[in-house]
Amino acid sequence: MMTIYQKAAEIIMASRYAIAFSGAGASAESGIPTFRDKGGVWEKYPVEIFGTPKGLIYVLLTEPQRFAEFLISALNTLLAAKPNAGHISLAELEEIGILKSVITQNIDSLHQEGGSKRVIEVHGSVTKFRCITCNRRESISKEKINEIASSFYERAKYFGGGDIETAIQFFQNVIPRCECGGIMRPDVVFFTEPVHNIDIAFEEARKADCCIVVGTSGVVYPAAYIPQIVKSKNGTIIEINPNQQSFDSDIYISESFSSAMPKIVQIIKERKIS
Repeated sequence: MMTIYQKAAEIIMASRYAIAFSGAGASAESGIPTFRDKGGVWEKYPVEIFGTPKGLIYVLLTEPQRFAEFLISALNTLLAAKPNAGHISLAELEEIGILKSVITQNIDSLHQEGGSKRVIEVHGSVTKFRCITCNRRESISKEKINEIASSFYERAKYFGGGDIETAIQFFQNVIPRCECGGIMRPDVVFFTEPVHNIDIAFEEARKADCCIVVGTSGVVYPAAYIPQIVKSKNGTIIEINPNQQSFDSDIYISESFSSAMPKIVQIIKERKIS
C-alpha cells in the first residue's frame, strides 16, 4: 500500500509546474516562534502595537528603551535561526528542476540560506532595506543588521523622548541613509501595510498545477489566496502542518515541515535515479 509520502511524491513528480507556499510554521522549526506561539516575541510585545508602523513610532517616542529592547529581542531570534531540513529539501526540489518557485510569508531569508534561488517574499525581508524617499532597495547582511540594531539600542538609553523630528536628529548617526539622503527602513511588511510582489505570486499560482503548502494557518490575506488560486485551476494541494489542516488539500500530512519534506524529496530522488 502506498504511503502518504509516496502519494505526495508521485503528485509532485507528475506535475509540470510545482510551487511551494510557506508560512511562519516553517520557520518555527528553525527557532522563530509565530506571533501566536506561547513564549514568543509577540507575547511580551503586543503585535497590535509593535507590529504596526504607527504603534512602533509611538513606542519609540514615548518608551525608547522598550522599543530598543523589542528590536534586539526580535532580531536576536531572527538572526540566530538557521535553515531546517524542510528548507533544504525544497531547495533540492528546485535544483533537480521540479520546484519552480517558493512563495513565502516569512521575512527571515531562511529559504535562500537553505539553497532556494527563486523565492518570492510577499511580506518583505529582514535582510533588505528600503528608502522612504526614493523607494530604492538594497540587501544588507545579517551581521550589518545586528551592528545597526546594537548601536540603536545603546543610543536609545539616552533618548528622553519627543517628536519624530527630535528622534530622527537624535538617532541620525545610527539610522541607515540612502544615496539620495533619505532614511532607509527595514523592507518588511508591517500590519496595515500593503504586501510585496503579490501580482508575481498570484501569477505563479495561476501557472501551478501543484502547490506544496507548509506551516501556514491560511488566515493572513491576500497571501492565503495562493493555494486557493491553484485549486481553482484544478491544481493539487499538498499541505504539511502538524497543527491543523487549513486548506482544501488533496493530501494533508499532519507532521512537521522538517520531518515530512525530506521524506518526500528522498522518494523523488530515489525514483529519479532509478
